[in-house]
Formats: sequence, structure tokens, C-alpha cells
Amino acid sequence: MLSTVKRVAIPNPRYSAYGYEMLSKDEERPEVVQHDLFTNAEDATDKEHKLTLFSAIKLYPKAIAWSVIMSTSLVMDGYDLKLVGSLFAQPAFREAYGHRLSDGTYQISAPWQSGLNNGSNVGQMIGLLVAGVLVERFGFRKTMMVALVSVPCVIFIQFFATGLPQLQAGQVLLGIPLGIFQTVSCVYAMEVVPVSLRAYLTGFVSECWQIGQLLATCVLRGTLSMDAPWAYRVPFALQWFWPIPLLIATIFAPESPWWLVRQNCIEEAKASVFRLASGEKDPDFNIDKNVALMVLTTEHEREANSGISYLSCFRGTDLRRTLIVMGCYIVTVTTGSTVRAYA
Repeated sequence: MLSTVKRVAIPNPRYSAYGYEMLSKDEERPEVVQHDLFTNAEDATDKEHKLTLFSAIKLYPKAIAWSVIMSTSLVMDGYDLKLVGSLFAQPAFREAYGHRLSDGTYQISAPWQSGLNNGSNVGQMIGLLVAGVLVERFGFRKTMMVALVSVPCVIFIQFFATGLPQLQAGQVLLGIPLGIFQTVSCVYAMEVVPVSLRAYLTGFVSECWQIGQLLATCVLRGTLSMDAPWAYRVPFALQWFWPIPLLIATIFAPESPWWLVRQNCIEEAKASVFRLASGEKDPDFNIDKNVALMVLTTEHEREANSGISYLSCFRGTDLRRTLIVMGCYIVTVTTGSTVRAYA
């Protein structure tokens, strides 16, 4: 909690007509302002940690809605994950892209099955790595919008593919925005809602994966009896629709106030908090204090790490947190789910 954090020297904050600004290191800071900053930040911390689940839902319904909208982009990830692997069993797809066996049936070779299944994973690894850099520089909204715009372009490759190499290229390229969705949706959820809601909204990310897989199963079952090439092109074509409503929603979505504070856009951060919270439902809610918490936390992290970088995740106490998170993700694959899928 903030109250247990050592009070370190931070770049001088001051009050403008509306709130905090960052002063240069050469400017002097009145002690009263420093005291007010810590007091407001501690009050916001205490308030946030005392929020019950239902109180948080009442205070942050708009933040919950925006987080859910961002997370539904991962429905496409779950859809793509189930789609290609299931198409290997579809007669029309096997006849179009497979080779003829001695008994007259068609089959996709094992190397191509493995390549197509893992092509998206390769692209997602790229997307996961670049997402952090893009988000920190351009923000959550712009990063998400660019990724959503790129998806329909890549679907053209899959839809009109005449051979397995084109499909492979489409899988790798599609994986990049899908990897970006994974990073943006989860981190956005953590930054726009209080602590008591984070577990539920980050857990909803996994639900979106399952929803996508269920939709893919239903679509493939519905197109099973269709004639080629529509039996396998219709499932690909449906991916053109999903980014459209998400893109429209993202255009109007509020930016993360934490990211705005990191960019020293204090007034914009306050406006974002105002859009995310329903302060009129809680007379004790104070936007200035919430932003003060963000300012102090951000500057403390910068002072402690001398700059935010990927390398900082593997130093000091951050290394322990990194290993814990890595362990949680490793558990999901060490259960043998991937091996069972290939069986």
C-alpha cells in the first residue's frame, strides 16, 4: 500500500488552477504542496482498498463496460485458435488444400498442420513483444485501433488463399494484432478499475477466449454441409465483421488515466477518470486525489527504477514478481493441453 512506501524525492509537483502539474527539477517546490500530494495520494489509496466488490461496481460501471469492450477483442483470438485446427477435419478444406491418398481421400500433411497451428502463435509472440512499446508511446486507444484496422486486411489473405503457403502467411500476420489484443485488453482492465475489480475483469479475458472457440465450433458445424469453397471461406469471412463494432467503440473509449499521467497529461487524466467513474454516486470520491495517487506512484516507480524498461522486470523485487507471473502462465501449458490437442 502507498502508506508503507518510502517517501522518495520526486520531480516537483504543483497545483495549477485545476490540479497537479510537473515542474522542472530546477524549480522549487513548496513544502505544503508536497505534503498535500502525499496526503491526497494516501487518502485515495485508503479509499480504493476499502472499496467492496459491490461498491466498486456501483462507482465504476462505465470503467467495467469499457474494459469488457476492450476484452471482447480476444473473442477473435479464441475464434482463430479453434478455426484452423478444426478445418483440418472438414472435407471441403482437405480437398482444396490437402493431397490425395491411395484410398481416394484427402489429407493435410502433419508438417503443414503443425505449421498452420503454430503460425498464429509465432505472430502472437511478435505482437505481445511490440504491444508494450506501442502502448507506452501511443496509448491504449491508438494501439488498439491500428490493430483492429489491420485485421480485415489480413483476412483477405486467408479468404483468397489458393495454397497452404498463403494460409501460413495469413496465420502469422493475423497473430500479430491478436497478440496486441492480449496485452492491451488485460493491462487496460488493470488500469481503469480499482483493485477489487481487477481479478474479475482480467479473468473475463479468458472467458472471451472460450466464447471465441465456442463460436468457431458453431460456425464450422453450420458450414459443414456447404459446397466448396464457401464451406471454409465463410468461417474466414465472418472475421471481417468483428473488428467493426470494436473499432467504433474504441474511438469513443477513454484513454487510461495512468498512461496519461505517465505522459504528464494531468488534465486529460482527470477527464478520463471523470468518464470512467460515477462520482456522483459516492460523495467521498475525489478525482484530484485519485490523480494524485497516480502521479505519486508513477514518479516513485521512475525514481526507483531510473526509467521504465523491460530490463527493470528482472532486477530486485521486480524479478520475484516477474517469476511469479511467468509461473502462473506456464501452469496453463504444463498441464499437457497442447499435447492432448495433437493427439
